[in-house]
Order: sequence, then C-alpha cells, then structure tokens
Amino acid sequence: MLADDRIEIADLHARLAVFLDEGRFEDAGSVYADDVEVRNPQGGTFQGIATVVENLRRGRIDGERSQRRLTDVVVDLAGDEASTSANSLVHAYREGQAPHRTSSMRMAFTVVRTPVGWRFRSVRMNLVWTRADLPAAG
Repeated sequence: MLADDRIEIADLHARLAVFLDEGRFEDAGSVYADDVEVRNPQGGTFQGIATVVENLRRGRIDGERSQRRLTDVVVDLAGDEASTSANSLVHAYREGQAPHRTSSMRMAFTVVRTPVGWRFRSVRMNLVWTRADLPAAG
C-alpha cells in the first residue's frame, strides 16, 4: 500500500500542473481538499477551495497560456497525511510564440487522504527566480 500511496501522491502533483495549465477550475476538487490553503509569494494566502479558485480565475491574463513542470517530487508519508516538495518551472507564452516569462519555484505541500483519494490541503510556493523577456528596442 505504501508504494501505491506514493505513486498516487506523485500523480497528484502532475494532475495539479495540468489543472493549472488548462485552467480547468471546475475540477478543483480533483486536486484540492475543501479546506485547502494556498500561499502565493506574490498574491497572499487563500483559504478554502472556492477562494483559491476565485484567485486563480482573477490571476489569468487574457490570451496568456502556461506550461508547468513539477519535478523532483519528494514524499514523506505518515499514515493518511504526507509532506511533499517539488520544483516548479512555469513558462508563460501566447499561442504559437516562445515563452515571454519563466519562473522557478520550490513548492511545499501537505497532502491528505480523503474519501475520494489524495488531495492537497496546503500549498506553499517559494519563488526562486523569474526571467521576463523585454520587448526589443525600436
């Protein structure tokens, strides 16, 4: 069971990246626990799944897309709860164009077993660096 839990928890991290990239906010319950708390270094702390989704919607920039990679997932499992961490690399781009902004974060999570599977109860993002391409001088 321990190996299965670790696989499910690692998969949850991948599903979070897809959920955020695709903006499928109606599916928030597939990755977040109802009482989730998200701490964003640029936007503050948000509690509860509805508040987190509202913040995600508000943060979207029209025409901008993202591609994220959550890698180097470390899982410390303790029964029905786990502490996890991962590196996150996020590219912001417009359809058909190269990324115009890239950010790197180190993320820390608390993951809990719920009746419907493992879900994130807390998410802490720590910005490591950002690179934004400036428009060419004309």
